[in-house]
Amino acid sequence: MKYLAVCAIVKNEPSIKEWVDYHILAGAEHFVLYDNGGEIPLPRLFARYIAENVVTVIDWPGDKGQLSAYANCLELYRDKFAWIAFIDADERLVPKTGDDLRLLLPDYEDAAALGVHRVVFGSCGRLTRPAGPFIEHYTLAYAKSMQVKMIVRPQKTLRPLSPGHFEFSPGCACVNEEHAPVRGPLSYHVSDLVQLNHYSFRSQQDSCEKAERGFAAQGASMQDFYDHLDLPCFEDREILKYLTRLKIFGKKDPALICRLATEWSELGLESYLETGIRLMETGKLDRAGEVLGLMRCHHGQTAACFLLHAAYHRLRGDFEAARRAALRALAIQAAPQTYLELMLIARETGQTEKCANLARFIRKGLADADELTPEWENRLRTE
Repeated sequence: MKYLAVCAIVKNEPSIKEWVDYHILAGAEHFVLYDNGGEIPLPRLFARYIAENVVTVIDWPGDKGQLSAYANCLELYRDKFAWIAFIDADERLVPKTGDDLRLLLPDYEDAAALGVHRVVFGSCGRLTRPAGPFIEHYTLAYAKSMQVKMIVRPQKTLRPLSPGHFEFSPGCACVNEEHAPVRGPLSYHVSDLVQLNHYSFRSQQDSCEKAERGFAAQGASMQDFYDHLDLPCFEDREILKYLTRLKIFGKKDPALICRLATEWSELGLESYLETGIRLMETGKLDRAGEVLGLMRCHHGQTAACFLLHAAYHRLRGDFEAARRAALRALAIQAAPQTYLELMLIARETGQTEKCANLARFIRKGLADADELTPEWENRLRTE
């Protein structure tokens, strides 16, 4: 199962390829695009992405088709993706504590959705559409909105109620990044971990074209564009951490771009374990942490995953996180290696008696199974 998909309804969006490429950089693994008509032929534009099973284009003509498109996406892909983000083509999800959205989401898997707040950007006074990635040219925001868009757990989600909120299975709810319940499309603004950049107004040229084609769910007015020019604004450059890579993407073969979207979802548990162990053994703990985070997304409910997380946290000196991970591994499988990890945590935190008790317990279990080798004896030394 792929971990994170993004769904949008699209009509004549000139930056849609940049939108897809950007979200690949940010961790999305698949895109479901509902083609609402227009002059940009999405199947041709994304032919290579479609062939690589990174983009799916569904013809979706008619007015005000956003909610029906979202409902269709849930019906088709409920069991295909762990998470689906429902956003617009003029929005960008921006993780703020790292570069990969997927690494945020495991902490919210008990919820039905994560509500992400909009930060609303303006035109920066531009009259015409600038060349190159547009995120480079629009860095002035004028609102931290109460509006949310949701990244949902499709198996817990029944139907869309608006573009920004959904009905969930009984007993399930959306939360914000602080784990506070979000009961509708509005909530108090919080965006310390992740935000949704909403480019509601780009250049005057873009805004005129947007007004002519209309929003997916409601009409658009140029008066809104002119009104926003008088609003106070503030600089927000968080998204620019992707700019260099996004420019490089523009010159790459689409097959290489697609590979970035699929490589981690296709990787087996053993390959994750080998990569993580190699990085930890060579002292590359930051990169190891990223790999282990992705392993948690795709193989999270395995004892081996939690055990390697325990070793990683122990190496970083976070012994409480290491103990929690080891206990989660132990709850799945009572293996000698897991008890050994608990022993190592006890030894490194000065818990001499607990360390000795664990060593005796492991030694007895291995002896009873006739598996107490000299290698194990060496590993069970408590000094």
